[in-house]
Amino acid sequence: MDSITISQAATWGIAALATGGVIVRPWGFPEAIWAVLGAAALVLLALLPWHDAAAAIGKGTDVYLFSDRYDAARGARPARGSF
Repeated sequence: MDSITISQAATWGIAALATGGVIVRPWGFPEAIWAVLGAAALVLLALLPWHDAAAAIGKGTDVYLFSDRYDAARGARPARGSF
């Protein structure tokens, strides 16, 4: 079995922390903060090329627009601690 490299371990660690932040929302920060922090860490540590990150942002516009429409249809942002 091949051993895991430091960059692979760092990538998985950052992904796990960002995912945990999205699910648990420590300190009440919005989910988006944790996702952006994780993505930024991957790019800043050169674990993910910036052009791949930019391409992923471009592909996610349908999700961003859906989220805005969902919030607008509800009339407000969800209360803290609710889904």
